Amino acid sequence: MAAVRTVWETMSSPVPLGADRVTYFQDNHSALLSDPSAYGWYQLRMFLDAWDRRDEDDFRTLLAAGA
Repeated sequence: MAAVRTVWETMSSPVPLGADRVTYFQDNHSALLSDPSAYGWYQLRMFLDAWDRRDEDDFRTLLAAGA
């Protein structure tokens, strides 16, 4: 995951300054799909979020909570 974090940190965030990244993703999912760099940024961020939360609860419970 260190390599994933290193790559993610070199990428430009597609999230406008001051916007919530989750809300922005939900509101702009279709547009983000057409931009490999932006969508890749989100994919790597999702990996990192899952990794960072791996000890919080089991996967099913996290999904049910909308994690």
